[in-house]
Amino acid sequence: MDLGMLLCKLFKSLMKNKTHSKRLLIFSLVSGIICFGFILPDSMSDHNKILHFSAHFGMSFLLLSISYAFLNLKWGLHRTGSHIISIAFTLFIGCIYKYAEIASQGIINSFSFGQLMNLTGCYASISQNIAGILAGIFIIHYFFGNEIKTNAASSGIW
Repeated sequence: MDLGMLLCKLFKSLMKNKTHSKRLLIFSLVSGIICFGFILPDSMSDHNKILHFSAHFGMSFLLLSISYAFLNLKWGLHRTGSHIISIAFTLFIGCIYKYAEIASQGIINSFSFGQLMNLTGCYASISQNIAGILAGIFIIHYFFGNEIKTNAASSGIW
């Protein structure tokens, strides 16, 4: 048996057991938050980087949380659909913000696309946005995992 088959069987057995799959999900989300938020963009090396990290991480977390709550609780969309739309919305707003930030510096036509991504810190910003998104998903799954089963819109809460 090769390594791929062994890993496939291990993954299938983890997914059958709910406690193992939840632990794997939590471990994956926390690892992603640490890697994308702290390690890859070097977010803690000086005050400006900490401030930049806080802004991107916090706004991504806020946008994802509010849009997910609105879509899932207010409109009654399915969890998967709410996740997909919330993540896409958060990344779209992040891209618009970064474009406006680059445009305000007046350097869009001076450099190529790749050079702009490096010069303006776009990769670090995207990484920090992804960490905020993963933190939002972590909070949603960890605290509200299987507890939200009814549609709040139809129960008269909203």
